[in-house]
Amino acid sequence: DIIPYVNQQYPIHPDRRYQAVAGGSLGGIAAYRIVFAHPEQFSSAAMFGSGVISGEEEQVKTWLEQMQPELKPRVFLNCGTQDSLMLERAEIMTGLLYDHQVSHVLHIGQGEHSYNYWVTMFPTYLRWLAEDWQ
Repeated sequence: DIIPYVNQQYPIHPDRRYQAVAGGSLGGIAAYRIVFAHPEQFSSAAMFGSGVISGEEEQVKTWLEQMQPELKPRVFLNCGTQDSLMLERAEIMTGLLYDHQVSHVLHIGQGEHSYNYWVTMFPTYLRWLAEDWQ
């Protein structure tokens, strides 16, 4: 619902190559759901302190299997070593992405399930995001 508003208010490039969704924790789950369900619109997803939600593995497999190869998004994951909530889920998501030949990176660093940790990875994420804009 917010996309038409953003497109009207800001100088957004319409090409999917420049469209990304990112979020932390539950927002990371929302990011992959949006991007995987609409790969024709978004070229990348980023998940901070997040991974595939337990019980949703089959849905993720279905999305990935149904994607045309040229529409497979790039995926950025970041999780802290002390993130007892999501580190395992991030690793499971990484396995699913690998199995379905989806380009991805998983950064694991010293940190917990917290914004204070995730924000330290924003420069790395933004550099990764911009790699596809060259």
